[in-house]
Amino acid sequence: MASISVLKIVGQGPLSLQQPETVDWCHPLHLKSDVGPVVALASFPGSGNTWFRYLLQQASGIFTGSVYRNMKLRMNGYPGEGIANGSVSVIKTHKSTDLHLQGYDKVVLLVRDPSSAILAEFNRKAGGQVGYASPERFKENNGKQWRELVCKAGISWQTMNAAWISHF
Repeated sequence: MASISVLKIVGQGPLSLQQPETVDWCHPLHLKSDVGPVVALASFPGSGNTWFRYLLQQASGIFTGSVYRNMKLRMNGYPGEGIANGSVSVIKTHKSTDLHLQGYDKVVLLVRDPSSAILAEFNRKAGGQVGYASPERFKENNGKQWRELVCKAGISWQTMNAAWISHF
């Protein structure tokens, strides 16, 4: 079993502590030995893309990439974060514009039912990448933020998935 060291920041400001942690992997992580096709791991936010990436890296030992550059993820077990080419097994994306779709040779489309995905996305926005929104967050401003997300996200969920399905 291979492991990488990461630093966990505890607290905020100049007096925050850095605690070393280790992420254990089933296989040592690496880029592909031969650059292959550019494969999107496309999903609507809240569908489990990050979790799927973790499982894929554990099983294969090959970095997964992302069109995003989330430094928290990069420092905590996703060393391919920000890499978007054929040297990684898949590339995380939530984008679905025509121009974006054309940059991929293949797609793994991860689909979660819209109500669960939208709830997970609200929890992420209100509670952090792996957090939960407090019940009060759903009620703020008479529930305005939650209602607006549900209305917008339902249409976005359908549009995003339809774009990937029709393109591939």
